Amino acid sequence: AIKDNQITQLEEYKSWGLYHGMQEEELNIITGEEINKLEPEVKPLIALYSKTEANIDYKKIITGIVDVAKREGIRVIYDCNANIVKNTMDSVMINCGHDTVKAKYLINAAGGNALKILNSIINNKEFTEIYAGGIYYKLKKNFIKNHNVYTIPTNLKFPFTDPHIILRPDGTNVVGPLPFIVYGPYNYRDGITEFLKSAIGYWLKGTFKGYKIFGDNDLKKMISDNWKILVFKNELINKISYFVPNITQETIGAEDFRGIRHILVDKNGLVGGPVIKFFNNQAHILNYDGPGATGAPAFAMMFVNELQKMGILSIRDFELPLWNNMKKTLTKSLSDYHDNGIKIFTEYNKN
Repeated sequence: AIKDNQITQLEEYKSWGLYHGMQEEELNIITGEEINKLEPEVKPLIALYSKTEANIDYKKIITGIVDVAKREGIRVIYDCNANIVKNTMDSVMINCGHDTVKAKYLINAAGGNALKILNSIINNKEFTEIYAGGIYYKLKKNFIKNHNVYTIPTNLKFPFTDPHIILRPDGTNVVGPLPFIVYGPYNYRDGITEFLKSAIGYWLKGTFKGYKIFGDNDLKKMISDNWKILVFKNELINKISYFVPNITQETIGAEDFRGIRHILVDKNGLVGGPVIKFFNNQAHILNYDGPGATGAPAFAMMFVNELQKMGILSIRDFELPLWNNMKKTLTKSLSDYHDNGIKIFTEYNKN
């Protein structure tokens, strides 16, 4: 927090952590002096300190998950642009390039393509989506040594769109993201041409007509602010220097990586929080809050527990301490969170 009025937000974040299973000793609100001892370059007013934060190479995590899946007899298909080609009460036929897979139960967690898969089997007039790209840049100097550093969002409707500094597993620092609107889940370019392509594409698709996308003044301000940063890098420096004063234009290096996330939209505007549709022999995860990577394991665990309660899955416990510890802390089901942001739909009007 860099302003007095942000302290209450830190206290709320701490209460969220405790509600979701963290322990008192894991989360502390600490002073600027205590922060300087941990990270000398970071100069906020006060901070929420997570002692159990991890520094993770997500590629290694995913490779490990795939290896475990294969040992358990699961077939993994790569480079698959999935489409549902046949849907009955008993099974779903999924086309995957040259492969066709028959599933007794479908879990659609395809991110930016999840809505497209749902649209292939129903006449969806409830939701559409837009896509936001984000760029991270390498820092030539390592300003942080042991912790990731995030500011409280300038607009709480758009968490993690403000610049933050991340410590990579190899010890280097990256800063970002710089968000910008793109037209599709794989449109990684930026610039005026891409912006016009996105605007024209959404208009031709009818997105502006039936859905209140750009009627949201906060969204318009977020887009305009971040386009300024894309064009004028000193805008990025201004945002970061509030909490890392010694950062300069010269310390921002080359682009490190880009990511794209989808934002679900309905006739009232942006849809906040996760949205899941259960019907027939399928579950479609249409929306998910950031941060996707760090939140996904816990969310996946809740989702698996929900399917077990519904009698859809029967999964034996693995002899892994991490798995069993997660089961102890994640005792709440998805339905427990329904009033706290997760929208669950148990059936769909096929007409």
